Formats: sequence, C-alpha cells, structure tokens
Amino acid sequence: MSTNTDVVSLRYGLREAAKHTPLLRGESPDRLTALTLAMRGTKRFYEGFYGQRFKEQLRKGAELRLDNPRAYEAALERHAEHTRDFPGLQRQVRALETITSSDLTYAIGATRELERLDPLPSFATDLFMLVRRRTRTDLSPITAGGGVNLAHRFLNVRAEGTTHTRNSWVGRGTTYSLLNLEDGFDLTWEAVLNNKLGEYEDALFELGQNGARTRAWLILDAIRRGGTFLDLPDANLGPNISNLEAADAYLGEQLIDGRVYSANLTDVFVPGTYRAVARRALTAPTVQIVGGANGTPTQTPNDNPMYQKGDLHSEAIITEAPIDAADIARGMSNRDWIVADRSLQPVEFATLAGFETGPRLLTKIPEIVEFDNMGSFGEHIISTKVSDVAAAEVRAKEGVILVRGQRN
Repeated sequence: MSTNTDVVSLRYGLREAAKHTPLLRGESPDRLTALTLAMRGTKRFYEGFYGQRFKEQLRKGAELRLDNPRAYEAALERHAEHTRDFPGLQRQVRALETITSSDLTYAIGATRELERLDPLPSFATDLFMLVRRRTRTDLSPITAGGGVNLAHRFLNVRAEGTTHTRNSWVGRGTTYSLLNLEDGFDLTWEAVLNNKLGEYEDALFELGQNGARTRAWLILDAIRRGGTFLDLPDANLGPNISNLEAADAYLGEQLIDGRVYSANLTDVFVPGTYRAVARRALTAPTVQIVGGANGTPTQTPNDNPMYQKGDLHSEAIITEAPIDAADIARGMSNRDWIVADRSLQPVEFATLAGFETGPRLLTKIPEIVEFDNMGSFGEHIISTKVSDVAAAEVRAKEGVILVRGQRN
C-alpha cells in the first residue's frame, strides 16, 4: 500500500528543494511533508476564525515578499510575538515557507496585530459591540468591572457655616472565572492513504469557525445568566412595535439593587425567525390603522414610536446556541431577543494574556514520520487542537435585557 499521489509529489518536491536549503538539508522528507501539511491546515483554521481579514493579509504578505523582501523580513520580526503556533519549529517553518511560497507566518502575525488594535467579530455576530475587553495574566476569579454605587447620587446643599455631608460607596459586580476551551483531532496515516487531505483541511476550517462561534456564545451566555429576563404578555409576537415599546420603557426606568437606573435603547439583537418583524417595527415611519368606530370622527396618530429607535442585528448565535435545562425552566428559548444600550458596554469579555487576538492552534508532529510505514511509531502523523482561554460576564445589568420570545 502506498500514499496518495498528492503526498508523493509533495514529498519529492520538498526532498529536492531541501538539498539547496541549509537549514533543511538532511531533514527527513516525510517529516518536512508532515510539517507542510500542518502549515496548510493551520492556514485553513485561521481562515475559518478570522475570515476575510486573514485572507487579505495572505495577499498583502505575498505582495510585500515579492516587492520588498527587506520590509517583509522586518514585518516578520515585528510580529514575532504573535507567530508562535509551531513551538520549536519557527526556523523550519520559515525555511519551508521560502520553498513553498507560503506567507502563513506573515498573515498570522499581521492579522493578530490588527485584531489587537481593532478587534472585529470573528463569527457573524454584532454582540461584540456590547463588550468591554479585559486581559488577565492568571486564572484566578475575576470581579466584573461594575464600578461602585454611592449612597447619595447627587450633591447636597451645604448650609452656610456647616461642613460637607459624608458619602459612602459599595462595590458592584459579580465574580466569574476564565474557561479553558479546547477541541481537536488528528491527521492519521489512514486518512493520508485514503486521500483525505482536503477533508482534513476543511475540518480545520470548521474548527476555526467553532472557535469564533464559541466566543460569540460566551457573550450570549453571559447575557442569559446575568441580564434581566423580561417576560412580556405577548411574547409570541416577537419584537413588534408594542413589545419594543415595552422593552424600551423598561430600559428607561429600572430598579436594580434598590436603585433606579435609566438606559437608552440603541440596539436590538434578534434570532433569524424575528428579523422581518423587527425590521418592520424599526424601519416603518407610520403604522397602518385597521378598523374604526362609528360615531364622531376622532384623530388617531399613526406615527411609529419605534421608527429608527435603534440598530437591528440578526444573530445566528441566538438560534444556534444551546440552552441549559435550568434556563429552559425559567422560560428561555432560542427565540428570545436582546435590547441594549451600547454606550454602557454592559458585557465584560476577558481573555488570558496571549489569547487577546483569538484562540491558538497547537500542532504536534512526531520526531519520526514514515508515510509508507504506518505514519509513525505509535502516533498519528499530525495532532492538532484549538485552545482558547476566555469568559464573559454582565458588568452593567441596566444596559442589557433579554426579552422572552416564546410562550409555550
């Protein structure tokens, strides 16, 4: 039994090219082939997680490498802190990139630097608009930055000849912990024999999508756990005009821990099943009045009070994310929707240092790889796993409300 044609061609090409690359001279062609396959899989993973931003950096890297090699090398040095996805193999990876014209290292570093400066939602979600980001250096419990409450919320009039009144405060916020989130799989000798390389790379793309989807779920889960759950009588009508009015009014006057708060409705996040209802409610300047009463004519206003009241976001994660049995017992469902005051950044999203720009793909390649002899001694050819350390918690309860969307 022999390996498939793709691997045979790749292995032959790398063996010949390595003869002219000092760093790779004498290296096993099979191990170089496995490392190249790992690089290809890593590229697909980050395409899945970062999306178009990563693909754009791959293109820019290729252009810079051809037009200005010195600037290209300088960029690699500048982004070195972001490109440690192959621990102990960086020099070999760089040499292989030279042979294969891959710009993976450049694209990973440049994309992570952009994410650090301007983080974008990696899954198709706008929930990150509600987030305040935080980085931790350890795994100890975190107190969400809810600030403090002063006993007196206004300055007092000081009578002449008297001293000022004394105020006091109490801390706000809840405690939460970072989560170590992992998943992965292997490229096996059998998969190589059965010409499954394309499926392996596609699976890594989906694993990147899983990592991005998980971060969106962390935000939604925090809102489900820590936000106010508003139960409206006409829940089955979804985010129509009257229900949006009720949610807006609730945001405008809330009693939390014995104190009154007022927030503005700036954004509405809905599952796909309610996006048409919400779009009509937020974009129609007038409402149609049906029917009427006999007798003296009266003027009836038909302005839509929710017209352009907030931005609408259709959120797939609301539909896709599982719900705990305890939350189902509370009446929650995948048809619930969210109203929020974006200016309050009501959700805190924390990551461990090193994970600010996204999860990491960890790759293990055995020291001995033999494609024609069952892969390696007692190991799969390539083992990969995605690791992320992150968590989210509501930090300003008055800024986000989960509205019941279905009544059984």
